[in-house]
Amino acid sequence: MTKHEPVALSSSRRKFVIACICASCASLLPGCATFSAFRHDKVKVDEGAARKAARDVVDELRRVAELPTYQKKKPTVCFLGVSGGGNSAEISATTRDILSEGNFRLVEKSATTAAFKESGVRANNVFIPTERKKFIDALGEDVDFLLAGYIENVNPDEDSDGSEARKGRRVVYKLELVDVESNQKSVFTTDL
Repeated sequence: MTKHEPVALSSSRRKFVIACICASCASLLPGCATFSAFRHDKVKVDEGAARKAARDVVDELRRVAELPTYQKKKPTVCFLGVSGGGNSAEISATTRDILSEGNFRLVEKSATTAAFKESGVRANNVFIPTERKKFIDALGEDVDFLLAGYIENVNPDEDSDGSEARKGRRVVYKLELVDVESNQKSVFTTDL
């Protein structure tokens, strides 16, 4: 058995390898700095976006609460939380704070968490009728509306000929409010 000895690189080959490594690292650094700056700004913008979208939901639920169906009781809303973003917990908390100001009954976060655990239903499956029934049964109380939040990347708009009308992607905060009885959905979206 022979030992392999390291291959000595010629001076020009060594310079080429070092140049390639440096170029690769240099091309990554500006992207990292941009990502970090975007992430820092995004947290601030998300707070405002979460407040705006949640206020739109509260306004809609105020309108619904005035319907004859809810004259004797306040509508009950189960907020499922927010998915899709690195700071979704903060956005979820901000949204819940705004929702608590509404003239409807908001299901406690602990009750929602316990119902997910007990039913074994995943949050993204709660809008499937059979899964929703298992979740609401585990919740143990009547619910009029389910509300879910999403942080999403949206593809650029396209012109009718298929060419991109705008470069880049948009990030949006979307709240979906679903009437449990009619399955009617209202969507509230704001740019981040």
